[in-house]
Amino acid sequence: MNSKITLTMLALASVGLTVSAVAATADTAAMPAHHHHHPMMMGGVGFMAALHKLNLTAEQEKSIHSIMDGARQQLKSGAENGSADFFALQNPGDPNYNQAVHNAEAAATNRIEQRSAVDQQIYNLLTPEQKAQLPQVLANMKTKAEQRHSEWQQQHSHSTSSSSQQ
Repeated sequence: MNSKITLTMLALASVGLTVSAVAATADTAAMPAHHHHHPMMMGGVGFMAALHKLNLTAEQEKSIHSIMDGARQQLKSGAENGSADFFALQNPGDPNYNQAVHNAEAAATNRIEQRSAVDQQIYNLLTPEQKAQLPQVLANMKTKAEQRHSEWQQQHSHSTSSSSQQ
């Protein structure tokens, strides 16, 4: 596979993760207690999940929700524009394929830049103490995610070896 197509597919996957991340952060406080997600695997969700561990003030939470509402509106308008290229991207023989690849690359770059700007706006709302706590909170989340992944792998490899022995 040529590197431009590989890069494009990675960018599209990143866009999908970014869209998922923004959707997942809509209101994590309203999520049921049994809802599980993997914050370190979805772009900005790790950052958003970490924010909830920084003892944000009511004013900070309100500002973050306002920023996220604006970001969601931008994503909605951008998502509507990309649907025309979706089918062309599925067929390298499509006469519009090259233009669709170019459009997808530009859209992915734009979304990454938008997400970075949103993260920076939110980061700027944090106090110096919260900014100092953030790396340790993220490190703890990463450690827990790695532990869960390792446990899953052990369970999965055990069930796979059990079924292959039958």
